[in-house]
Amino acid sequence: MIRDTSATDKPVQRRSGSRRVWIVTGLGLLLLGGGAVLYPSASRWVSAKRSVDESRVRIAQVVRGDLERDLGVQGRIVAAFHPTLYSPEVGIVRLLVDAGDRIRKGQELAVVDSPSLDSRLKQEESSLVSARAELDRRKIQSRQTELQNQQDIDLLDVQLQSAARARVRAEKTREMGLIDM
Repeated sequence: MIRDTSATDKPVQRRSGSRRVWIVTGLGLLLLGGGAVLYPSASRWVSAKRSVDESRVRIAQVVRGDLERDLGVQGRIVAAFHPTLYSPEVGIVRLLVDAGDRIRKGQELAVVDSPSLDSRLKQEESSLVSARAELDRRKIQSRQTELQNQQDIDLLDVQLQSAARARVRAEKTREMGLIDM
């Protein structure tokens, strides 16, 4: 007799969706708890106001006086009925003479206060100090090398004199017949 497979077949029961519900519920609770923990920090960060470094803010008292003009022009003076003054740098100009005043050759007509020129001057002064320090260092190094070379020359001179004395002694002892060569 041939057996059939009916005894080995068993119906498979489908799992209920309860496990999936537990996973989704657990993730939801985890996200809700994380949000509750992070909410105070996030709300402070969103409501924060922008701040500016105090060194970038200039505060001054406003007083009545001559108007200083900000300028950015090229440098030359044109002598005519309406003279015009130009500067190669951007900055604040302070006029030292008024229109119609007599001026002499070499007299200052205006002063330009330029932060970029002041910064450049400080950079160049710093470069000058650095170059002077390097020059002094090289002078000292050159002097040390010169002294070392002089010491080497003196030592070689002493060795030469010693060798010359030894040669003279050897020649004398050979002439006396004490050494046979």
